Amino acid sequence: MSKEVTEKATTSVALASRFNELPTTGWEEVGAQDLAVPYIRILQSGSPQLKKADGAYIPEASEGDIFNTVQNCIYDGEKGIEVIPAYYNRRYVEWIPRTNDGGGFVGSHPLDTPLLQESTPNEKGVPTLQNGNELVNTSNFYCLLVINGQATPVLIPMSSSGIKKAKQWVSMAHTQTYRSENGSLEIQPLFNNVYKLSAVSESNSNGSWMNWAVEHVRELDIENTPEDSTWFDLAFGFAKSVVADEIRLVDTPEETQDISDNAVM
Repeated sequence: MSKEVTEKATTSVALASRFNELPTTGWEEVGAQDLAVPYIRILQSGSPQLKKADGAYIPEASEGDIFNTVQNCIYDGEKGIEVIPAYYNRRYVEWIPRTNDGGGFVGSHPLDTPLLQESTPNEKGVPTLQNGNELVNTSNFYCLLVINGQATPVLIPMSSSGIKKAKQWVSMAHTQTYRSENGSLEIQPLFNNVYKLSAVSESNSNGSWMNWAVEHVRELDIENTPEDSTWFDLAFGFAKSVVADEIRLVDTPEETQDISDNAVM
């Protein structure tokens, strides 16, 4: 498996014409809730994809690479990926700790969940329920991953020390403004900008880990560039699907915890 994603062959004009003449494509009743939205995370030193004895092992993978949990592919973490964020929220994600039968995803709860009143902080300061499950404060960026002109919906969760990166990203997005018709300065829609995400090494007294680095690339030019206009519409549609709770996430607990245990701050 290569870290470089190859571009699909261009469909011929004749074939495209034949496709357009079909009375049905078979996709008419497929909605957002039918599609599996992958998590995108950074591989840490202890990730299963780096362990030869693990069934999830990927020979070409390295610490700091970026992993797609549905396509089971990796992207070079140093080169990074480009994304268009469509929607942001923050939730308490309930996990069974890895020390308990390998751990597992339980559910996602709003910030005002009553479960917080039933929890007590563990040794890392993470709210923990009586059954041992942890409530992990998590920032979620629902994005379009843009590679070779193709845009794919993904979820990028940031927890632990990643929360700091999430705040930086949100603050960066707030600086992207436009002048409204009445002359007031307004914040652009979140999905009108492209960002680059790459992996960088960080450390504290507990150890070292890989974390996100976020850079603003550009605004979409939806008035003059058809591709940008298409991406804008796709991101807007993705955002509406998130709000309508139509998104089906793939529950792969070992893949979604993007920061190592040492990074808890």
